[in-house]
Amino acid sequence: MKSIKLVLLLIATLASHAFARVEGPSSGGGGFVIKCESNALEPNGYLELLDLYRGRRLGLQIANPTGDVGDDYFNAVKRTYELQGNITYNGAYADQHRLEIIENMKGFMRQSVLVDSSSIPKTSDYGDVFIPSGCNALQIAYYDDKQNTLKIDKNLWNQITSIDKAALIHHELFFKFNRDSNSYYSSKQTALFVAHVYAVNNFAKTTDGILPTQALEFIYRYNPSNPNSTYGVASYYVTRNPTGGVRLQLNYLNSFPLVAKTWVDLPLSGIILSKYTGPDVLYGFCKVATENVDVSADLPIQGNQVDSLKYRIVLKTGKLVQLQLIDGSTEVPNSAGYLNSQSLCP
Repeated sequence: MKSIKLVLLLIATLASHAFARVEGPSSGGGGFVIKCESNALEPNGYLELLDLYRGRRLGLQIANPTGDVGDDYFNAVKRTYELQGNITYNGAYADQHRLEIIENMKGFMRQSVLVDSSSIPKTSDYGDVFIPSGCNALQIAYYDDKQNTLKIDKNLWNQITSIDKAALIHHELFFKFNRDSNSYYSSKQTALFVAHVYAVNNFAKTTDGILPTQALEFIYRYNPSNPNSTYGVASYYVTRNPTGGVRLQLNYLNSFPLVAKTWVDLPLSGIILSKYTGPDVLYGFCKVATENVDVSADLPIQGNQVDSLKYRIVLKTGKLVQLQLIDGSTEVPNSAGYLNSQSLCP
C-alpha cells in the first residue's frame, strides 16, 4: 500500500490512515472580501473575508478577533484538531506545538507581498455566494504559483481585522498545500473548511454519534495487477440514517480532512453485501451477493462543509462496490475506489 503522511496545515503528521495523491487544481486562485456600504444596520459599513461571510450565512458564529494574526491562526488550527476527534492529535497536542504552528504561518506569510490592487491578476472564483444589495465582492489576494508569491491588496489588508487576515492566510496556505499535493479540493470547498475552523458554535462534527470503539473504514483505490499500489481515497464510519438505511459518515474525503458532519446514504435496501475473497485481493472489499443487481446512482454528499459533491455508486451482482466522486457533473480524477468494510461485509 502506498502511504503518505496526511498533513493538516503543513504543521505536523496527522494521519494514521493511508492515503495517496489525486489530481487537483494546477494554478492559484484569488481571495475575496465582502464590502458593504454604510446603512442603518451597519453605520460604519462592513468588510469581511468571503470565507467567514460564507460561514455566517450558514449559521456559524465566527470567533471574535484577538488582535493578533498569529493567535487567531493558532486558535483555528487547534480547533481543527479538536473537531477531527483524533485521540493523539488533539487540542493538547496543538498547545505543545504552538510556536511551531505560528512560525509555519509566518513562514508562509513571508512569501506574500503587499501591492496595489492594480498589480493583482483578477479572477472570479468566489463561487455562487449571495451578495446583498449595496455590497460587493472585492479581490484581496492572488497566489502566483509560478512566482510562488501571494499578492495581497495592501489597502484592503490594512482595513480587515486580525481574524480576517488569519483566515485569508489559512485559506491560501491550505489551498496551496492542496495544489502541491495534487489533492482535489476546490477554492469553494477550502472556504467552507476555513469558515468552520474559525467558528466557535457547537455544530455537528465528523465524529458526532460515533462510539469511541468504532473503527474507521475506507474506500480504497485498487489495481488488481498491482495490489501493493492500493491506497485510501476516503475514510468513514458506518452508521444508520433515520429510516434505518446504511449511512457512511465521512471523516476524510479524497485525502482531505473534514471537520463538520458529512455523510452519504447508500441505496442498499434489499441488497446483500458480502466479503470478496478473490485470490488477487489483499483487503476485505465488499461485493454484491444479491442476484440480478445492476444499479448506478448519483448520491448527494450532505453536510455544510461540502457543496455540489456526489458519490456515483455502481452495484453489480458479484462485483466490488465502486464509488466515484463527482463535483457538479464532472468526475473527479483518480477518486474512484471500492468499498472496504468489516461492518458491512464481515
